[in-house]
Amino acid sequence: MDSEQYRIGELAEKAGVTRRTVHYYMARGLLPPSQGTGLGTTYSDEHLYRIMLIKKLQDQYLPLDQIRIRITDMSLEQVKISLESEPVIVSEQTIPYSVEKMTCLDYKRIPVGFGVEIHFPSKDEKAKEFAEKLNQYAQKMMKEG
Repeated sequence: MDSEQYRIGELAEKAGVTRRTVHYYMARGLLPPSQGTGLGTTYSDEHLYRIMLIKKLQDQYLPLDQIRIRITDMSLEQVKISLESEPVIVSEQTIPYSVEKMTCLDYKRIPVGFGVEIHFPSKDEKAKEFAEKLNQYAQKMMKEG
């Protein structure tokens, strides 16, 4: 069965994103190149499904760099399977990241409340202590109103 073809506006509307977001995802390496150029540019179902998976992973608070690492080598079928699974399984794989002395980081989360979470590198004790202090301060602020 042939893949559906979309213009940028149709793809953006169907995926629930803006045209600018589609272009941004392509520039960041999250989407394959479009077909054609200029006014004849078209996008396929693969673009649509990949955008849907990106949004699903963003709902799990994954940064785009991590999402790119996870989905770049996925086939269209793997993307579809990931979309159908509830929830998308996010492995605890190490994610390349560059911050001063650190080269690889796994992240932990502390739910604060009101939909806010604090994320910190799990292997960084100072970051953990700081995140815990932030959480204590946030809890105090919420109690005080």
